[in-house]
Amino acid sequence: MPDDTGRSLARILRANLFTLFNGIVGASFLLLLLLGAWQDALFGFFVVTNTLIGVVQEFRAKRTLARFAVLNASRALVRRDGADVECAVEDVVLDDLLVLRPGGQIVADAELVDGSELEVDESLLTGEANPVSARVGRALLSGSTVVAGGGLARVNRVGTDSYSAKITLEAREFSLVRSELRESIARIIRWISLGLIPVGAIVVNGQMQAAGGWAAALSSGAWRDAAVAAVASIIAMVPQGLVFMTSLALTIGAVRLARRRVLVQELSAVEGLARVDMLCVDKTGTLTEGTLTLDELKPVEHPAPGWQQALAWFATEPGANTTTQAMAAAVGPPIRDYLPDATVPFSSRYKWSAAYFREGESPGTWVLGGADVVLGTTVAGAAEMQRQVTRLASAGRRTVVLAHSPYPLTSTVPTVAPALPKGLEPVAVVVLRERVRADAAETIGYFGSQGVQVCVISGDDPLTVGAVAHEIGLPAGLVAVDARSLPTDPVALAEVLRTERVFGRVTPQQKKAMVLALQSLGYTVAMTGDGKRTSTPSLTR
Repeated sequence: MPDDTGRSLARILRANLFTLFNGIVGASFLLLLLLGAWQDALFGFFVVTNTLIGVVQEFRAKRTLARFAVLNASRALVRRDGADVECAVEDVVLDDLLVLRPGGQIVADAELVDGSELEVDESLLTGEANPVSARVGRALLSGSTVVAGGGLARVNRVGTDSYSAKITLEAREFSLVRSELRESIARIIRWISLGLIPVGAIVVNGQMQAAGGWAAALSSGAWRDAAVAAVASIIAMVPQGLVFMTSLALTIGAVRLARRRVLVQELSAVEGLARVDMLCVDKTGTLTEGTLTLDELKPVEHPAPGWQQALAWFATEPGANTTTQAMAAAVGPPIRDYLPDATVPFSSRYKWSAAYFREGESPGTWVLGGADVVLGTTVAGAAEMQRQVTRLASAGRRTVVLAHSPYPLTSTVPTVAPALPKGLEPVAVVVLRERVRADAAETIGYFGSQGVQVCVISGDDPLTVGAVAHEIGLPAGLVAVDARSLPTDPVALAEVLRTERVFGRVTPQQKKAMVLALQSLGYTVAMTGDGKRTSTPSLTR
């Protein structure tokens, strides 16, 4: 993996040392030392201090960036010559077979060649919160995490060619921050420098004349006093205190940000942060807590007996996912001896799970799954419930349907694709919503009071993103734009962003393009996300 972090130490030293300010003040400092007037040369402290502040700050940021990585796995499990062996990540080579297991990170770009119910979390790379079902032949990106199933994947890109390496390089890339303070001070010094030579000449001539003329001054040694006076007049024209106090103020800001786990690559980024007037935010983990909460249970008029107990079992069974776990607090614990005779675990491929009970209040099979899948096979009550589900989905709510059949499951063999039992009847709609952070609305309101606009760009469904944006107080949350319909032309994209502020189904490449488009409209843009599964500090550039 690449370890380049932009500017080398030599380039950092050159950039901070060889400036017009340091040139003028440094030359005057050296001249006074040569004249033996070291007691008048204390202003050289400003050159040393300003240079040290800039070099130390940027070098510390460089060292921190060198530790940044999308990959956090230290070892990889590969199959070589028919045996599974562990090796260091840097020892993985092209055509190696990665052994994929739940909880493990995919350490190189690969193609799935063998897999069983494999589900991959790509949220670190794409921002999409939901796990992705992977079938044989699917490309797997380095930096993803296996959340369910297992398999083998053949490595096809490593090192700088891998997806995670490209993200890492972008995050580490150094870019010079535009600073109005720095540019203004540099402009002042450039104008002053034009007057330094004539002013210095006038002062030297005046000192020489006061000593009795040039010939008398040169013979008596009075020229030294004339030279010291000229340097004093030049230094008085250079705003040393302004330069020093600006660097000091920015340094204090960088220290305060560092205490909040923010990495400042360059001091001027502190000023840039203060000028932000457009904040782009992700949804999952930023505006929301990244978890679901039960919003409502909507049973049919005469539900099958025992439906709440069935929901309780789904919510607490060992393979419960985040969707079913959100129901646990509302439906209560299941009866201890209420155990199914056969089950089908949930899979994102077929979007349902099931449990068959030979006994109980309503013997038969209970199915919990996506409304579009379950309602498509029910025999009664589907039309009305489908209307409810459509209405809830338009409000950004997530729904699953509980249905019951008196018949047993036809297949529970892992290698055989399961089929829904016949005779399913809808029993209840489970309505879920993402848990919005308690302080999200207050924080968004604070940004508004400070003149900072907020733009929500998320990889999730536009309806869900719009509902969350509306809940936290963004008026544009009523209409969320599906990013799949956005133009690729930068000018056309900027026109959309001129008015729209909430977007769903946004890819990482689109997020970058949207930030650039907002900058083209004159905004100073900041972007933040939750940074899940990384220990990397935020980056201020």
